[in-house]
Amino acid sequence: MDQGTSRSKPVLTSHNLQTAAEEGCAHRIVFLLDIPNSATPNGAALRILNYARRLRLRGHRIYFLVPGWSYDPEVLQELVDRGDIDGFSRVSEYKTSGFVNAISRIFVMPGIRNRMLRAQQRQALREILDEVRRRDCDLIVLQQHMYFFAVDELKKHVAVVIDWCDSLALTWWRSIKLMVRLGKLKNLGNAVRHLITYAANESYYPGKVHANLVVSPIDKRTIDHLSRAPESVHLIPNGISLSVAPPRCDRVPDRLIFTGWMNFPPNYEAALWFLDHVFPLILKVRPGAEFVIAGADPVPALTARINQSVQVTGAVPDLSLEIARSQIYVAPLVSGSGFKNKVIEAMAAGTYVVGTSYAAEFLTPELQECITVADGPSNLARAILNALADPEALRPAVEKAQAILRRHYSWEARTADLESIFHTAVARRGVTQGVED
Repeated sequence: MDQGTSRSKPVLTSHNLQTAAEEGCAHRIVFLLDIPNSATPNGAALRILNYARRLRLRGHRIYFLVPGWSYDPEVLQELVDRGDIDGFSRVSEYKTSGFVNAISRIFVMPGIRNRMLRAQQRQALREILDEVRRRDCDLIVLQQHMYFFAVDELKKHVAVVIDWCDSLALTWWRSIKLMVRLGKLKNLGNAVRHLITYAANESYYPGKVHANLVVSPIDKRTIDHLSRAPESVHLIPNGISLSVAPPRCDRVPDRLIFTGWMNFPPNYEAALWFLDHVFPLILKVRPGAEFVIAGADPVPALTARINQSVQVTGAVPDLSLEIARSQIYVAPLVSGSGFKNKVIEAMAAGTYVVGTSYAAEFLTPELQECITVADGPSNLARAILNALADPEALRPAVEKAQAILRRHYSWEARTADLESIFHTAVARRGVTQGVED
């Protein structure tokens, strides 16, 4: 500053942020996330892949930074060759074994734990910062929890966004309730430890970054409550890629279907609960009913249940076709949280959905009117039997749902919302830096 001059610090206001965001230009963005080495990405990775290619089409530069355990250069290079991303790199895992880690686990608050593990985290932090500088980035999106420790240092260089997707604290809380209800207490201690860890993370980190992303209203309410920073937590539901017309095929009478990754606890817990408590009630009335469980990597507890009335298919070539061949899509979720892609996919395929409250809680009221919600074994069985009694009467509800999806659930619309949040996050950092300077 020249001698004899003075400069007042800018004030952080919503007007400043809005003005700066409106001046937002193309960004250079690093996503730190897992990319599973699979032909079928999981829900979180699929979400980012859809956003990445569309953000790139809007003029942004997109780079993936991937932990060592999920790093596959061939998979990532294919994304570059397709034009989905601009480049990729690998970040080291940090090891927390030994005495220091054992002691640090006593302290669930991330701030204390991070200070204790600073030496173990140093190499990974250096690599993340080097990648941000090398790509000349102005924004980093953290999806992998292991690296949240880097937030404080990253904020000095770029805008930081945490993509929580779901509230894992809520997920573990519901898992604990299910364990207690079913009397399966073997893993209760481990579940409680996870609950405390994720609740601490969701309390500590949201207020430290420039923006947070969640995929459903219940996840936002949970993280809002834990963090006490609701203004920084943004709801961005997933989108869907709708075909011009749903698959055309004959429906198999009395065929029920449930889909998803079947090594994911909320999915296989739902399927097992349905097999144990609901499907027997349906078979008493409709002995020819068939329950199809379709999805990659089914756990042994599911494959052991295969019989003349129960199919466990594993991965299928065309999931939409399998759904379209079924009379009813059953979503018997009894745990978990977040955005249920499977429910939206069923609507898009033209199959009526009957599910529990957990399966419907992420939907807008308008979409909830297009499905049947029932909790408890007898209520859910009754709702499914009623739907099977006259499937054609459900056509108007299915068509209404599809119209809503076309209007409001395109990935293009979601990407525009996400881009606006990114602009504001970068602007917030700029104004905040001005205040701090």
